[in-house]
Amino acid sequence: MSASTQPSVTAPSNLSYFRPSIISNPGVAIVNDTPIVTGTVTHYAVSPALPSGIRIDSVTGIISGTPVSSSAAANYTITASSTAGSTSATLNFSVVAPSAPSNFSYAVGIATYSTGVAIAADNPVISGTTPITYSVAPSLPSGLTMSTSTGVISGTPTVASAAAYYVITATNSYGSTSTSVNITVAVSLSGLSYSTNPAQYAVGTAISPNSPTLATGTAVSYSVTPALPAGLTLSTTTGIITGTPTAVATAANYTVTATNSISATTTATLNIVVRQPPSGLSYSTTNALYVTGSAIAPNLPTVTGTATITYSVSPALPAGLNLSTTTGVISGTPTTTTAAANYVVTATNTAGSASVTLLLAVIPPVSISQETSSASFSIDVPHLSLLNFSMPAKNSIQAGRLEIVNTRGAKVGEWNLTVDQNTHGMISNTSTNNMIHFQPGIYFTKLTLLDSKQNSISVESRRIVYLP
Repeated sequence: MSASTQPSVTAPSNLSYFRPSIISNPGVAIVNDTPIVTGTVTHYAVSPALPSGIRIDSVTGIISGTPVSSSAAANYTITASSTAGSTSATLNFSVVAPSAPSNFSYAVGIATYSTGVAIAADNPVISGTTPITYSVAPSLPSGLTMSTSTGVISGTPTVASAAAYYVITATNSYGSTSTSVNITVAVSLSGLSYSTNPAQYAVGTAISPNSPTLATGTAVSYSVTPALPAGLTLSTTTGIITGTPTAVATAANYTVTATNSISATTTATLNIVVRQPPSGLSYSTTNALYVTGSAIAPNLPTVTGTATITYSVSPALPAGLNLSTTTGVISGTPTTTTAAANYVVTATNTAGSASVTLLLAVIPPVSISQETSSASFSIDVPHLSLLNFSMPAKNSIQAGRLEIVNTRGAKVGEWNLTVDQNTHGMISNTSTNNMIHFQPGIYFTKLTLLDSKQNSISVESRRIVYLP
């Protein structure tokens, strides 16, 4: 065949070996290592020379043989070439004298795990001729396993177990060695809750200790975020919340975290609100004398406190009078005469209560009549002695006015009067006004009689003692 018809030669490239790293033992034949290459190769060579007993086929590139002696790990450059070019690959080769397992240990020699939580694989560190097999005694805690071929410990513990040592033995054809690992399995933390949740507290009132409970596990520390309301504290060792709130705090969530000995955690959300209890309850009229049939001026409360306040009274108010449970206002028209008595009004919210005592009495209207035979007036006020007044000629009397004042001159009662012609001069009241603060004590009455032109005909005064 002429030169002009010679087939083209492709330069070799991408040379590699099936096993780029070989570890063998003296006297043990290696498994042939075959090259992988692209293009045409006519010759293989290696530099430096392979360990004694190992050779490379210059035509096929196959590495084979039986090492004669130990040889430290080294890199060997293998070149595949042809007339068109060459390519190279690096092969790492070592010949290690066979040895029993040694220098055996584990990455985590002392470990504490939690039930239900997968552990990070614990890998062995070991020297010696492979293959090496592994065994352990006693059996690892339930849920954990050890690979007999790799020695790796893995799994998810299912049952708590006390700290214990487990002896692991590594074995090959030349001997064995052992090491131990210490493993504790703690019950995982779960189900954190509090005895009071949500919790409503009052400013200035010590709270009952709010204690945590765990469904499983034991915590060694507690923390909370954000900080509890002013005056409250969380024990970092027991998780109990105690203290006396010092300021109002709107309802908010607080996250309590419980941590066990291996830093496993569980949390609970606690809702807390701090309110101001009612205080300083008072009424616009603390002591009042009312008249049957006459609507009273609303008696208004004053109170401090936060949140919704409701009102109650004991005993029940006189018939016809009502206490608003939402505003505390006392109103109405008394219908029945009632002796003076104390009534306790209580203002309540979720933080506490405050009370005040009111002295109330209900009397019938005042009756003033003209005694035709003795030409005098008598005034009958409940709890007052009968008052007698002299009178002028009855035919000139058309109207009258009765006033009662206390020793300071303050008016506590006033009645406008008219003559009842049907009773021949009997005078009776037609309206009652300004009945306020009628309490036991000394009072002065003033009876003014008027003619048809509203001129004063007669003025009579008396000193009276009111002792209900």
